[in-house]
Amino acid sequence: ISMAAAGAMEAAVEADRRIAYLEKLAHTDELTGLCNRRGFELELKRCLASAHRYAEQGLLIIVDLDGFKSINDTYGHAAGDEVLRGTAKLLLENVRTCDVVGRLGGDEFAILIPRSDWEPATKRARIIEDVLNETFVGWEGRRISIHASLGIQAFNGESDTCFLFAEADKAMYRSKHERRASRTA
Repeated sequence: ISMAAAGAMEAAVEADRRIAYLEKLAHTDELTGLCNRRGFELELKRCLASAHRYAEQGLLIIVDLDGFKSINDTYGHAAGDEVLRGTAKLLLENVRTCDVVGRLGGDEFAILIPRSDWEPATKRARIIEDVLNETFVGWEGRRISIHASLGIQAFNGESDTCFLFAEADKAMYRSKHERRASRTA
């Protein structure tokens, strides 16, 4: 191999590496390492195609942190970032390896539980909710509690992504409202 050919091969390998890195960035949330909204929606579309082809069902869970703005306002954005990373870690620790966890933006996360019946999937969602609402994140010698509301929506091969997100979001806001009402009662 000539020097020119070797140099061209090396440049091509480097270009491929950089393209792979940029593709990963396009689908990954930099702060948490989870799928970002684009990456999560891509995984959801794949999952729905599989559900259609193989008559599968599953669950979409939307997770929204309650009172997250007050964490940023009280402790600063670095503390808020630590809470987001801690939340991501907890979510990953409490799902199956075939499940998909993403950060949709801000303090909103989503979990995709494919190939699962309603009962075991909702049981998993309740466990996740309990774990999140009983957890503290350490920050500069303080314990910051995490509070979260979940919205759950079942899907099958006939489901539409927009409908799924809208229904899970509605369920999450109902949960958030109920949690707020129970705290003030």
